[in-house]
Amino acid sequence: MLSEQSKEWITNWVGQELPPTARELNIFKKISSGMTMKGVFLIVGLPDFVKGSGFSIFTYTLNDGSEIWIGAADMGRPPLYVTHFTLDGRKKQLLSSAN
Repeated sequence: MLSEQSKEWITNWVGQELPPTARELNIFKKISSGMTMKGVFLIVGLPDFVKGSGFSIFTYTLNDGSEIWIGAADMGRPPLYVTHFTLDGRKKQLLSSAN
């Protein structure tokens, strides 16, 4: 679970009220390649977890139990990737810096 400190940091950094944490895949499909992480959070809300050190992976658990991972090296730049991990072990790139 995301710590209160992380929730506060992200909310203060964005500087606006965030929507509820997204739980449906279609919302994550709205993330575009030119969007900074601030824009991402304004669409999908706070993550469930943050992994990584120096490189952040923001994870979201969807209503169906699958996960979205959003990788970011710099909060002021677009995410490096947005990946959907399905329950049957498949991985689908919704966005990658190679796109």
